[in-house]
Amino acid sequence: AERALLREELAHEIGPNTPFTGSLLRKVRESLGVELEEIARFTKINQVQLQAIEDESFGELPAVVYLRGFIQEIAKFLKLDPTQVARTYLRRHTQWRSETNRADRA
Repeated sequence: AERALLREELAHEIGPNTPFTGSLLRKVRESLGVELEEIARFTKINQVQLQAIEDESFGELPAVVYLRGFIQEIAKFLKLDPTQVARTYLRRHTQWRSETNRADRA
């Protein structure tokens, strides 16, 4: 019952302009009753990387070229639009990277 409620809430939350965050990906995964281990088995993406994506531990994530592929695979597994998910998630990653670079120069 709790999962059904979460799925209903997500149906209202996710649209064509929804920015995908790590926590939103986690909510979608949990609403489907899927564990990270299952996604790791299916996608061959290390569970530590999957956790870092959901936690938005950007410093622990691989280069953008790999990260884009990971995000798209996760999106496909969760039956989401891989292009939209990758674009919006990577936008947050890029923003973090530019802020980090700015802080490093200061």
